[in-house]
Amino acid sequence: MFDHSAALILPFLPARTASRIARAPRWVVPLIAIVAVQILLEIVAHPIHVDRTIAHIPPSASRDELRVVHAELDAALPWELAILPIKESAGAAAGALLLGLIVAAFSGGQRPRFALLFTICIGLAVIGVMEKGAEIAFLSGSREMQALPIYPWSALAFTGPAALSYPAALLLTIINLFTLWYVSALARALAVLCNIRIAHAVLIAIVFRAVTAGCAIAVLHLLRNAYVFTL
Repeated sequence: MFDHSAALILPFLPARTASRIARAPRWVVPLIAIVAVQILLEIVAHPIHVDRTIAHIPPSASRDELRVVHAELDAALPWELAILPIKESAGAAAGALLLGLIVAAFSGGQRPRFALLFTICIGLAVIGVMEKGAEIAFLSGSREMQALPIYPWSALAFTGPAALSYPAALLLTIINLFTLWYVSALARALAVLCNIRIAHAVLIAIVFRAVTAGCAIAVLHLLRNAYVFTL
């Protein structure tokens, strides 16, 4: 049974887990577990997200308009929960494809097959789940209503959002202890799977994380402009 759920401990024992995954890349049980936890977190976080979204709607909005927004957000929750398995699977698949391309471009070692990289991406999603849980815990105990909360584990905590553009502040939010953990775990796993030096694996992990973070920043910036949110 451990072989079927080995990917779930990848963030904690990346090298050992990568060796096990290389022999048997099993991802079904980890994916189900991650999606189940994600659904629970979404349900817990929904009231917080609704309050924060309404707080950043332009003040010209009427009470009726705010109620409509609130109702629409509530109505959208079941759909968001329903597509979580698809989002998680598609995200891991896209990450595996991108990681494969980066490994091929930067590594002279062996290139892991897609199933291995997909399982690695599923395992690394555990870090994202833990970060989301930490964010929910922080927001539930904080009255801070900025569009980008200043999480104490992010680089934004050292600079503050003053005089920063939204993309720059979002970048500093992404640069955090969880990102360092992600890069470290991915590098250790790649060093084993690709049979390359750890320094080389760290470079690949940093490039991969930078590309994915850049895409996230671009998407969130477009959404912010579309919904006229303020920082």
